[in-house]
Amino acid sequence: MPGRTPIDQTDLNSPTKRSTSFKAILRLTGGVAAFAVVCALAYWWGEQRQVTGDDGLWYGIVPPVAAISLAFATRRILFSLAFAICLGGLLLHVPANPTSGHAWGSGLYAALGFLSDAIMEPANLQILLFVPPMFAMVLIISDAGGFDGILARVHKVVKGRKSAQFATASAGVLYFFDDYSNAMVVGSAMRPMTDRYRISREKLAFLVDSTSAPIASLALISTWIMYEVTLFGQSAETMGIANSGYAIFLDVLQYRFYCLFILALVFLHIFLGRDFGPMKIAEDRALAAAPNLRSEQSAIAKPYSLWVALIPLTGLLLFHVVGIWIDGGGLQKLQEGESPSSWVYWRDVIGNSENTLLIFDFAALFGLFLAITSARWLAQFPMTQMIDCLRQGVSKSLIPCLILTFAWSLKNCSDALHADDFLVALLTENVSLAFLPCLVFLVACLTSFTTGTSWGTMAILIPIVGPVAFQLEQSSYGLITMISLGAVLDGAIFGDHCSPISDTTILSSSASQCDLIQHVRTQMPYSIVGATIAILCGYLPVAYGLDWIAGIAVGILVLVVVFLLCGTKTGTPLDESTSGNCVS
Repeated sequence: MPGRTPIDQTDLNSPTKRSTSFKAILRLTGGVAAFAVVCALAYWWGEQRQVTGDDGLWYGIVPPVAAISLAFATRRILFSLAFAICLGGLLLHVPANPTSGHAWGSGLYAALGFLSDAIMEPANLQILLFVPPMFAMVLIISDAGGFDGILARVHKVVKGRKSAQFATASAGVLYFFDDYSNAMVVGSAMRPMTDRYRISREKLAFLVDSTSAPIASLALISTWIMYEVTLFGQSAETMGIANSGYAIFLDVLQYRFYCLFILALVFLHIFLGRDFGPMKIAEDRALAAAPNLRSEQSAIAKPYSLWVALIPLTGLLLFHVVGIWIDGGGLQKLQEGESPSSWVYWRDVIGNSENTLLIFDFAALFGLFLAITSARWLAQFPMTQMIDCLRQGVSKSLIPCLILTFAWSLKNCSDALHADDFLVALLTENVSLAFLPCLVFLVACLTSFTTGTSWGTMAILIPIVGPVAFQLEQSSYGLITMISLGAVLDGAIFGDHCSPISDTTILSSSASQCDLIQHVRTQMPYSIVGATIAILCGYLPVAYGLDWIAGIAVGILVLVVVFLLCGTKTGTPLDESTSGNCVS
């Protein structure tokens, strides 16, 4: 028929099409099988350990496991989250009376309640308000040539893929005081440079994600510090010891093996120039793409473009810092004679700030205002394009905001079903002293992976783990207690790294403009390597008496061996080496 393109049956039956269909079926089958196995094990284990209703029921873990399994099987994160939330609502009411229509209706109503509670939570609203102006600011800076101006200067120092990755990771380390803004600013600012050197979006998202929460969690001055210190302080009161929360934080800092090893992994793999698994495939695909010369050309055409980026980004940072300084009582401390050159001064100021997320919102709006002003007056950016950037910024932020909202709703669902209580009750019985840190790390990993929240995992486990370890050490604040508390923080971050329902993972992939599931899929093997080495070279041997410095040294050596044996250089075909298939 005229006007209709005939279907190419040959193309439909081509090896590529068949291979794609086979992979989709394999993913779906694997996802269903993994879901069934995990649920069966949870049921069996709960029955064996006689976990009661007071400790949560085994099917409390079903919604998050369903969401994660479906997301990996279908690569449709919104559908997976929505299905899991509805399933959670039904599980809350239907098991008690499965033949009642009222129970089914109550279950669906409960699912809507999880969603409305997530939207109405003030902290969640403040995070959602932060995302659209950030996206709009980045688009205006980019289209007005601001990032091109930065690239023109950075290009004098950055000479290739390796130095571009090193610059990105270093920027993540230097932006140490908050993980959310770290992910958004570093991911957006470095994306044009990594595109210029044909570094995959998956690698950019990995570098951003792996230098945001780990750095913020370790930093002596960050938005994380007072939260961790407060939890440690409460745990100290329960244990009946005189140590302050900050003293405990400093005690456990040397036992933060996962965070230390994941940061070492980031810089080692850049230095060695090797990747493995899905990341290797993503990097080879990016390297095979045509080079992006747009940034180099536009930077020459716009001599003031550097300031189009520096003014709003600097304004955003200054507003953020000054806002936290004022809100945290920095001025009052200054009047009392305390010196701002002391890290203790800034630790207390940042920790005392009670409106950090609200300050983020105003900082983002201030940055957007500066971006509009700078682009208009320095780069003569047309107002029609400016309005288009604002519209696109809001539009592009909708999907990340929806994913965040659904992820928080699933967290509410898991809380209602007491999934965290079930996991803790299931995995913390009959534990030997030396294995406690390792088990605590695994429990924290599983809890944060299934709930998608690192802070929530810390709040759940630290009040339990501290006193338990203290009692196992015969009411002594010793090595095992310190390692176990550090293992909670590290496990919370590991699960957060690997979970597609984690807020920091979602923001990292969004800022890097990388598909969320691809980001999780490519990052997970590296996170698993870091976690495995943390267990084998950190938590276990140090609990048995190995010096922590020796454990870190051995772990770094093992990381080097892993990349030398399992990794291949980008652009080297996997079939030319036997080392590229260690993790697939």
